[in-house]
Amino acid sequence: MTKLLSAVETASDFVAERFNNTASGSTTTSHRYLSEDWESARTFSRSAVSYHQQEVVEATEELHKSHRQQLMSRAGEYLTKDSKAVLLELASKCAFSWSDLSRMLGVSVPAIRKWRMSGNVSSENFAKMAHLAAFASILRDRGISASTWLSTPSVPGFTVAPKHVYTSVAAPQLLDLALDGEDTEKVLDELEPRWREKFSDQGFEVVRFEDGSYGTTQRRA
Repeated sequence: MTKLLSAVETASDFVAERFNNTASGSTTTSHRYLSEDWESARTFSRSAVSYHQQEVVEATEELHKSHRQQLMSRAGEYLTKDSKAVLLELASKCAFSWSDLSRMLGVSVPAIRKWRMSGNVSSENFAKMAHLAAFASILRDRGISASTWLSTPSVPGFTVAPKHVYTSVAAPQLLDLALDGEDTEKVLDELEPRWREKFSDQGFEVVRFEDGSYGTTQRRA
């Protein structure tokens, strides 16, 4: 954004300079000459802005790439730990409720309770746990509470929150959203095209789940 503003300012300076030079250097400036001069200025302006737009796009892509690399690296670190320790961190240090963990990991609450007791987690589910723990720890490094951010409604008039669309596959996009302020509705459209229909605040109510936590759920007819 800063580079785009700089490009616009540069183009504006160019236009002003060309106009001043034209006005001071000729006492009989024709309308045709002025028209050609302004067209040259507009062409320069468009080229400058286009160039810097591309720079911004490339910088953003590079930043997103670094987020993905960091997420993969951090998840790999968690995969070297004991599954019960990772689950304990998600529940205590990260403050995720069992119901939210159930939703984001795609398993039942009883299954999570079983993991807590036995530690017997499949490699697929342990990978999901590791990704969520990595996601939360990266946000924590930036001073962001993952449980709070993931549970906060994203768009006024809708109950949809990042936890409703979170999966280990979606984690990189949500990390970009949390750290870089990406277009929220665009990200939601990519992850859940029907979110406007599914999460209208008129179709939901606040309920208390069996683990004692509160959240929103679809209102029964």
